[in-house]
Amino acid sequence: MEYFDLCMNKDVFQKNSQLKGYHTWPYVVPNLEESKIQRNFMKRYLNKINIVDLIVHTIKNDTYVYLFLNEYFLPNRFAYKTENWIHDNLIIGFDLDQSIFYLLGYGMNGLIEISEVSFVEFENSYECLNEIHEEFSDIFFIKPTVCTFKFDLTIFYKRLVKYFRGDNLNDYLVNFSFGYNTYHNILQYYAQYLLEYDIRNVHKLLEQKKCLLRSFKYIKKEILFNKTELDRVINEFKELVSKCEEIKKLTIKYNVHTYNYKKQKTEYIEKICFELLKLMKKEKRCLITVITMLEEILS
Repeated sequence: MEYFDLCMNKDVFQKNSQLKGYHTWPYVVPNLEESKIQRNFMKRYLNKINIVDLIVHTIKNDTYVYLFLNEYFLPNRFAYKTENWIHDNLIIGFDLDQSIFYLLGYGMNGLIEISEVSFVEFENSYECLNEIHEEFSDIFFIKPTVCTFKFDLTIFYKRLVKYFRGDNLNDYLVNFSFGYNTYHNILQYYAQYLLEYDIRNVHKLLEQKKCLLRSFKYIKKEILFNKTELDRVINEFKELVSKCEEIKKLTIKYNVHTYNYKKQKTEYIEKICFELLKLMKKEKRCLITVITMLEEILS
């Protein structure tokens, strides 16, 4: 089962309001065991335990550590020694001889990669998490297990319906749009003619369309191989993926143009909004087709 849910803050210009998948912590993933502890609890009751020693011991027991760090202190990060920047990282290994951790996170080029961080740099990054970031205070311990998860067509159908209706599956997200309804927020975002657009919005949209396309292909191949209407949906979703790639390229071209010439090229944004509306309508037709088909099969 792939995660294709989307959400976006209705206030599209609020900080960190970009389109995203639900912020699902590891415990919702079938083949991962997860436990967590709060930093404040460690400070109050476990203050004699060194965070480096704790993580080394944890990794020795085949368990990864997921937590937020201040990347001002982390080499190979764009914020290194320039600004306080709080971001999540996954610690996947260590080298005691070199006194380093191996971190999985976003490197200087904006791609997820493995980097080396000394124990001293890590401790500084861990300790200098600002008090205002209490929501990032949990430390997660993640242990991979044998996966016994099987694709369930009924669950997929129910989630697809909730996605199409825009149901809120997370009570802690307030003032957000969900699922298919996030198209309205993306259109609102692009309609403002900004000097620069966050490329992550359309990239997330692209990745989400790829997820749905893979799901439909799997269902066609493994379960409903005799359903010809799925072939049309798959072909149309391939077009949706291509269209998202086109919108992403247009967004990059717009950003580069405004950066170089300090002037907006509004025809790019008009084209993007036009293509987003077409995207929205085509996806609606596809979703109705799949939901109707699955409803008949499962009833």
